[in-house]
Amino acid sequence: MDIDSWSDVDLVRSARADDSFSFGVLLERYRPPLHALALHMLGHEPQAQDAVHDTFLIALHRLHILQEPGAVGAWLRAVTRNVCLETLRKTPVVMPLDDLSIGRTLRSPEPSLEERIDHLALKDWVWTALSELPENLRVTAMLRYFGTCASYEEIAAVLGVPTGTVKSRLNQAKVKLAEALLATANLDHSRAPAQ
Repeated sequence: MDIDSWSDVDLVRSARADDSFSFGVLLERYRPPLHALALHMLGHEPQAQDAVHDTFLIALHRLHILQEPGAVGAWLRAVTRNVCLETLRKTPVVMPLDDLSIGRTLRSPEPSLEERIDHLALKDWVWTALSELPENLRVTAMLRYFGTCASYEEIAAVLGVPTGTVKSRLNQAKVKLAEALLATANLDHSRAPAQ
């Protein structure tokens, strides 16, 4: 029987018997969802990769404590989530001095962990959605929303296209980003438990 067709239980049992190949197959099986979870929580590719690597190291040293081998996927996700939360706790929050006006009461010295996670998830979604746009739409949208160009005319000059083309591309980009947002919402909605 091909090792790729082995169940998680078979792989865990074999890995516990010091079969490093089985352990590697098990980790590779879960690498994509763990990486997606870490990227979603941390919003930064190098940090996400580090979180997955830390998860693998923890699994290497603690796989023997897993009581139910069939639950290895859930256990690895929980380990990744904890690694990410620890990373977020250790990340310093820097507040620029101009945000501290005299006489203004601050709501809180730093955003809550949930607010930070939501912000990172939104930022990750925006960059992912932008990266999936065709190049001409992506570049135009980035100049408009993230660049220093203040007008359609400036964007048109940078790109060497008519102003009408800039407006058309921005409209197309908005439609595609809205479709991506709706698709994400539908995906999240379809994962909700039925009541």
